[in-house]
Amino acid sequence: MEVDPNLALIPDEWKTGLNIAENVDNIAQQITVRIDNKDGVISSDAIVGKDGDTYYVFTACHVLSDAYCQTGKIKGNYTLVTPDGEKYSLNANDIILPKGMDAAIIKFESKKAYQVATIGKYNIPANRKQLIFVSGFPGELNGVRKLTAGGRFQKDRGLNLSFDNVNLNINLSGYELLYSNPTKPGMSGGPVLDINGHVIGINTGQEGEQVSQKEVRQLGLAFGVPTSNLVTFASQKQVNLNHFKISQQSPEKISDRDWKTVKQHPTFVIEKPPKDSNETTWLNYGNELFRIERKEEAITAYQKALEINPNFATNKRVRRKIVLKNIKLLKLHTETAPYFYYSTKNKKIVVRFWNPHSFVARLAQLSSYLDIKVSF
Repeated sequence: MEVDPNLALIPDEWKTGLNIAENVDNIAQQITVRIDNKDGVISSDAIVGKDGDTYYVFTACHVLSDAYCQTGKIKGNYTLVTPDGEKYSLNANDIILPKGMDAAIIKFESKKAYQVATIGKYNIPANRKQLIFVSGFPGELNGVRKLTAGGRFQKDRGLNLSFDNVNLNINLSGYELLYSNPTKPGMSGGPVLDINGHVIGINTGQEGEQVSQKEVRQLGLAFGVPTSNLVTFASQKQVNLNHFKISQQSPEKISDRDWKTVKQHPTFVIEKPPKDSNETTWLNYGNELFRIERKEEAITAYQKALEINPNFATNKRVRRKIVLKNIKLLKLHTETAPYFYYSTKNKKIVVRFWNPHSFVARLAQLSSYLDIKVSF
């Protein structure tokens, strides 16, 4: 992480949060590798073990095999690129794939000394907020690594807030980590780290819907596979766990102020889209703001998306109802997906059911979670 020289005179209240971010980033820079194919960056990965000249790397299965990790076969030719720029060609024997779980183990041989991650494998109190980081190589940055900050949700609460917990299918895929960190294509497989810089999982994707080959709408949280599943997978594949450094010590609780300073520090700035951006760009921008709890700005971005394209909802009947200016959202229950609104015309609360995958439905859900009253 390169910090602008002008930040040398930072406020004292930023220093602890900045130190956390810098320490984690220094570790992430040394353990995060990437995989390229003929088209460029396809995934990020973490060096997690070593046996002599053999290194072990955790990554996501879907970037190497089929989308649902069922075939057990790799789908192309890959090159692993280490932090020092060295390239290592991979073949089928170097890649260990599961069936179903979105995880993979890669082996590569090198006489060079590379930093190996410490794996965090522990439980934290259900009511504790946990600050975490995701490291990876967004494809759009052409090999430049990025670190993002966010909050980890306990599994049950995360699934309740998730956009589509049916498709997450955690019992098969292993997607038991849910978090608010902004992520990008190319960051799949990258390490998810706690404030000690210990790897607690791998990033595998984020919720949303594919609009076209190049356009994806981000509509929810990011998700990944925790190290408990990864270590079990490695053991099942006869990988000696003595090659890994595993810590069962959970990180200390940090203050709300440190949370805030990490997420608001300029090194984690989310770039505002150009004024002529389309509705999907504004939606994705709003979702990234939502994830780092910049609540009012997120709602403004969502509303901007609706201004550009009032037909953004997929359910026309719902859209006609919800966008009327005399309607105010009161509550949304995410499991059964009804919406409740007060009709000034009929002087009563009206209940309707809608397509939970529509943009307006998701906007309402996020607004409810953020505890903001939104007029449509």
